[in-house]
Amino acid sequence: MKYRKYPPQPIGKVLEKYLERSPLNDKLKEVEALAAWQKIMGPNIMERTQKLYMKSGVLHIKVDSSIIKHDIYMMRNHIMRNINNHLKAEIVKEIVLE
Repeated sequence: MKYRKYPPQPIGKVLEKYLERSPLNDKLKEVEALAAWQKIMGPNIMERTQKLYMKSGVLHIKVDSSIIKHDIYMMRNHIMRNINNHLKAEIVKEIVLE
């Protein structure tokens, strides 16, 4: 009888280990950051958000209200910290308002 070199593991753990080493991991984290923006900022801000995307650790945001744009600008460090705390990793390095 042939013995396995490693004991059986749950597929979730195997996928998690694979993704940690995969180049897809960065893109998945960026998608998680966009989802965190929606959860943290709430539905009212999301209704006013026209464009939202991540590129190389920079969260790009376009809103249709100058008042909300100013508020986000003033609180961008706090928002960035909240998103990174929610993700338990430093994914968002900068917030740019368009």
